[in-house]
Amino acid sequence: MQASPTREEEREAGSGTSLHDVSPVIALEQQHRSSLRSTHRFAHMFTRFHASLWFAILQATWIGAWIVFNLGWPATRPFDPYPFNLLSLVVGIEVLILSTVVLISQSRQTEVTERRAKVALQVTTLIEQETTKLLEMMAQIQEQMGIQHLDPRAAALQEPTNITRLAEAIDAAEQEFDE
Repeated sequence: MQASPTREEEREAGSGTSLHDVSPVIALEQQHRSSLRSTHRFAHMFTRFHASLWFAILQATWIGAWIVFNLGWPATRPFDPYPFNLLSLVVGIEVLILSTVVLISQSRQTEVTERRAKVALQVTTLIEQETTKLLEMMAQIQEQMGIQHLDPRAAALQEPTNITRLAEAIDAAEQEFDE
């Protein structure tokens, strides 16, 4: 007689299964990263740095130092006196570059999100087909065993889902909600 597995063994078995189950997702992510062009990699790194706390601190320190220096407080000769026109120009150019790079990064992220949504829809569709088939098989088994089938919802669930009709129903409901 075999002893039942301990909680730790169950966790390890579950963890191995989980790792196995996520490997296709990891492979898909690695494929995505390896397909990135150098410009997209740069845009991603650039955006990540500029969205960090360190950049905010650096930016605040740099602008603060610029203002203090140009107010002449450390007994220096200002090169950009108040109202700091050169600072405004530099920050404006920085914003232009940042917004362009962020748009490039977001555009690529949108492509990735759309691809993942398509994959998720396909997987969901396959799951629905498999579930429908399982319900059909269970109904056949019940019929062969002489078990009466009393649940009217089960018969409806055996019908394949029409994704086009479902999408049209969602669009109509959203349109009705927006009006």
